[in-house]
Amino acid sequence: MSEIETLAGKVVELLDKKRAAIPLDVDLWDIRLISGYLKRSENYVRNVIVNVDLFPRPIRLPNQKGGIGSRLWRARDVILWAESHVVTK
Repeated sequence: MSEIETLAGKVVELLDKKRAAIPLDVDLWDIRLISGYLKRSENYVRNVIVNVDLFPRPIRLPNQKGGIGSRLWRARDVILWAESHVVTK
């Protein structure tokens, strides 16, 4: 592994630890975080999961240019959605 890859891994680790400080009941997740939680690829989450009828609706905050920013989802809603798919048998 190169020094750059090692450093990049450490940066991602630090960012993830910082994000963990935000309580799940108020945190907002992007596609990357949802894909990590669901253990699915970002492409699969972007193209399939978030388009499922009963998947939680996204939040779209304004961006710096006055337009609409990327989609975000309430972490608690994503978790509740995933837990609603528990197989009982």
